[in-house]
Amino acid sequence: MRVDIGGCKLFFDVEGAKFRPDGTRMVEVPTVLLLHGGPGDDHSIFKPAHSQLADKTVSNSHKQSE
Repeated sequence: MRVDIGGCKLFFDVEGAKFRPDGTRMVEVPTVLLLHGGPGDDHSIFKPAHSQLADKTVSNSHKQSE
């Protein structure tokens, strides 16, 4: 995907869903923004490790019971 902000074209990917089921309700999960190191590089070196973050969920009911 791409967004144009003040004439600057930024390319980005989205991993995972914004909401996850938690019992009978949907809860919003945190958003992680990952910026790579500089112009001319891409994010492909980060994808394998950081794509796994999309699968991580901590439910509110789990946190309260700890």
